Amino acid sequence: MNRRPQDKARESGPHAFWRRTRRRLVVSTYRGMRVGKRRIPPGLRLIVGLLLICGGLLGFLPILGFWMIPLGIAIASLDIPPLYSALNARLRKLRYRRGAARNLDNERNQA
Repeated sequence: MNRRPQDKARESGPHAFWRRTRRRLVVSTYRGMRVGKRRIPPGLRLIVGLLLICGGLLGFLPILGFWMIPLGIAIASLDIPPLYSALNARLRKLRYRRGAARNLDNERNQA
């Protein structure tokens, strides 16, 4: 993939790690919401989301991880309309910042 010089300079800056991490978090949260909406029944989504959040709070243990907290919030929000709209608006805002939309759109086109 051809990259512009601005993209290379942006990726090598001091905050490049946090930009990539934020981009990955947004994309993986969207992916988790999509899978949760398709494969988990509506009543069970809230329970699964709360279990993921509780497991994320124990993220210092070897098997569990802190990545479970945002995923749990995303899955639980599918059953709570005000939380879903707020989370979706926030993710949309983050998605269109600095190219996260490009990664998600590329992923959708490949699927």
